[in-house]
Amino acid sequence: MRRGQGLERYATPDRAFRDAAWKRDGGGGTSPARRELNTAGVRWSVLSVERRADLARHRSAYASAWRGQETVRDTMREALATT
Repeated sequence: MRRGQGLERYATPDRAFRDAAWKRDGGGGTSPARRELNTAGVRWSVLSVERRADLARHRSAYASAWRGQETVRDTMREALATT
């Protein structure tokens, strides 16, 4: 969505859903012609921010898990190379 179109950017999918500008029918569905929202893009963006924050909070745990995975991969390479 480009700036200057008069459409709001949403910080979370929940905020987008609750925006009153989206007219909903009785079942909660919206009319796609009324307004368009990059729901997948917003969701991806929010999840990306959450993942970065999680990585920052648990950096040592992720590093330890990565080293463990590398150990397993090295062991598998050795085992496959000898067969």
